[in-house]
Amino acid sequence: MFASIGSWQQSDLSQKEWCRQQNIAYHIFHYWYRVYREEHPQPGNDSSFVKLSIKPEANASCEVIFTNGTKILFREPVTVDYLKSLLF
Repeated sequence: MFASIGSWQQSDLSQKEWCRQQNIAYHIFHYWYRVYREEHPQPGNDSSFVKLSIKPEANASCEVIFTNGTKILFREPVTVDYLKSLLF
């Protein structure tokens, strides 16, 4: 099972494409990968939620920065409800 995860990681394919090529059901691979991640945690790859604090400022833009470095920048003010609809 873990050898399959390693093979996928070296393949540069999406999980679904790798599963299709290997004739492995995606839901089975997904289970394997979940078990693998539990037994091989990556430092700095914490997928837990981070508390979001919002400070009201007049005419301020909004920037959301994810732990992987991805940024979403809003040039206009957005409401908390709008942000929640995007993130959840």
